[in-house]
Amino acid sequence: MQKTISGLIFLIPVAVGLVWMAGCTGITPAGPEGPALCLTAMTLQPADLTSEYRVLEQIARSPEEIDSGELALGWTDGYSITFFLPAANASEDTFVRQSLSRYPEESMGTVLTQLEEGLARQFTLEPLPGFIQDDSHKAYRLTPRENPSQSLSMVLLYKGEIFEQIIMAGPHEDPVLLKALAQRAEEKIPDQ
Repeated sequence: MQKTISGLIFLIPVAVGLVWMAGCTGITPAGPEGPALCLTAMTLQPADLTSEYRVLEQIARSPEEIDSGELALGWTDGYSITFFLPAANASEDTFVRQSLSRYPEESMGTVLTQLEEGLARQFTLEPLPGFIQDDSHKAYRLTPRENPSQSLSMVLLYKGEIFEQIIMAGPHEDPVLLKALAQRAEEKIPDQ
């Protein structure tokens, strides 16, 4: 059955222009420095979540689909995977979306800062307790300024040239699972 996602989980990437995706199936060329690991190899897998979650979609994007601000920061490729926890009523589904994007390492601080600034214009950002909060890790509870009855949780992290955004939204948000997913996602990024 085709699920339709409305609302908050897609509001963030669309509103801020940060649904970054493009994929491959193995090793991709990375210029004179050598091969780069494909982003699909770093995505969360169904086994990383509880058994009730299902894969909803996987999206790859090309540079033609990315906004000029991201391209100016050196965006080269991206990929996302969305899982959902089905409920009896589809409007009560819970979603987890992992988005990965590749930028030059020297751009990462700017990428994170610009994302936070963009989010802060549309959402109230409240740091999530119990999560790492440092220069390369942020975790927030986001509440839309125009509709405070809806909110979601988001983890932002980067390591090397990989930037990740993990969003959890829905009535069955689980901060323990979100923290475990963020840790697992970071473990999947190879040391460079």
